[in-house]
Amino acid sequence: MSLFVRHGRLLRRGFCVFAVVLCIGAVALVENRFRFQQKFFQESWGTLLRQYSEAVFESQRRQLEDHRLQPALAAGLELSQGGCIDASGRQRLAGWAQQRTRGVRDITQRVLVGSDIATADPLAPWLQAIDGALRLTSHVLLGRTCSGGEPVILETRSDLQPQPLAGSMTTFFAGLRLSLSMQLGTHPAQSFDILFQDGRAEYRPSVAAQPIDSDRQEKVFQLAMSDEAIGLRVVYRDTSQVDSLLLRFFAINAGVLAMLSAFLLALIGIVAVLAHVVRLSERLHYLSTRDFLTGLYNRRAAMEQAGTELARAQRTGRGCCVAQIDIDHFKRVNDQFGHDAGDAVLQFFAARLQEVVRKQDLLARMGGEEFLVLLPETDLAGARCMAERLRGVLHAKAASYGQVRIPVTCSLGISEWRGQGDSLQRLLTRADQLLYQAKRQGRDRWVDDASVGARSPILQFAE
Repeated sequence: MSLFVRHGRLLRRGFCVFAVVLCIGAVALVENRFRFQQKFFQESWGTLLRQYSEAVFESQRRQLEDHRLQPALAAGLELSQGGCIDASGRQRLAGWAQQRTRGVRDITQRVLVGSDIATADPLAPWLQAIDGALRLTSHVLLGRTCSGGEPVILETRSDLQPQPLAGSMTTFFAGLRLSLSMQLGTHPAQSFDILFQDGRAEYRPSVAAQPIDSDRQEKVFQLAMSDEAIGLRVVYRDTSQVDSLLLRFFAINAGVLAMLSAFLLALIGIVAVLAHVVRLSERLHYLSTRDFLTGLYNRRAAMEQAGTELARAQRTGRGCCVAQIDIDHFKRVNDQFGHDAGDAVLQFFAARLQEVVRKQDLLARMGGEEFLVLLPETDLAGARCMAERLRGVLHAKAASYGQVRIPVTCSLGISEWRGQGDSLQRLLTRADQLLYQAKRQGRDRWVDDASVGARSPILQFAE
């Protein structure tokens, strides 16, 4: 008998416990990772915003300083002739502007004269959020034309791209919105947002701030920075509508969680397959050792089990008995009512037999209408009691086949193991001979080693 058959139920339970323990361990691992990232998120949010705001302010300050250098650079061109700028001066200025911006990224310059100036205040810096960049437009009055006295202005435009977050920060802080209010000199402040989404960062026109949850109200990040030398003042404020940290956790760890889920699903599948294999092994063993009609042991399995029981009796010195049983007039039932009725009688008899024996007793259908009962640790007196109980239940109830009730009786041959040297084959042969004696004496009775030729007490009482 294989390990799967001997310990099938224990193995199935062990597989299930193993799978449950691993699943619990995986859940604990995920929870621990979530707690760690939650702590990291809470501790690093403010630090990240401060560092990023400082980096943004530095880039904005450098951008504004570049614009403030333009008057000094243009002054070296000696454009004025007698206090005005003629056509050749304007041509030199245009060539200088084109030469300076050639090959330079995100900066353009051009010369505006008279009607080309479209701004209400041509000398005021102009901020715009265009295509995700912060565009700073500044104008420098270089002089006036010699013909007409129109102003000659050098316009400089530069686009400042915000730096995206690096590495895992991209996903962890997705949806971060950093609002800033910028003021240049005495000009009115302008508001913009830096939005982080899909691994990119971009400037956008400021939108109305959404109400902040009460539990975050006291923790909202705000930082004011200024450079009075160039007249730049900026206030940075976190206006993010933070999603559930749990959703962010799933977004960040999607790959790990997918692999873990696949592992657990594979594990559950393997456990299910193993449990199914164990169950199939048990089923195959049952089909190979049991009689398909009655569910009792078949002849081959009965011989193996009987050999095991006899070996145990030899080791312990405790006796055992064997009863060979035959249903009386079974062929007559088949001939009169058909084989289906015979099958019903066999099932009825097997059920009655199971009612009168103990759990440790061995029951088997040896073939046809012949049955075997092995009674461990039982003497002849105990075997006789079992035989009388069987006869009693058979007399009390008949087998049913449709509307037909079929009385069932049996004959028994009972033999007791005679100790060391008495083999299983001899024991079965004696029981078989006693069975034939019971049938010759008229059936519906038992015959044992000690009462060869005697009638059953119940039969004598009935007569």
